[in-house]
This record gives sequence, C-alpha cells and structure tokens, in this order.
Amino acid sequence: MNWFTQGFSLGILFSWFSSASIVGESIVSTASASDMLVHGAVFSLGFGYINNFLNMLVNHIESWESEDD
Repeated sequence: MNWFTQGFSLGILFSWFSSASIVGESIVSTASASDMLVHGAVFSLGFGYINNFLNMLVNHIESWESEDD
C-alpha cells in the first residue's frame, strides 16, 4: 500500500463530498478541480509523513529488541 497514493485519493474524495449535496435522486458536488488537487496534495503529504514516522518508530523498536538478544 502506498500511503502517498491513498492520501491523495482520500483528499480528492474528502473535497468532493465536503461540497456535495443531494439534488433529487443524485449527489451533486460543487468542488472545483483545483480544490480536489489541493486537498489531494495535502492529504498525500500528511499520509506520507505519518507513514515515514511509523516506519522510523517500528525500526527503532525493532533495533531495541535486537539489542536485547
């Protein structure tokens, strides 16, 4: 799983649904393409940094465990 790609997709969905409304029997969004790209980029960076932090944390904990052996 690529966290950057997942974050970008989630950002686009967030932008689309945050400005969506139900008209008749369909869902309509007024989100512009630039809004979706900005949200996608921000979520992508956020998810990427979270992934990098978690990887560093796991590697650090694993190094502690290997020192104990």
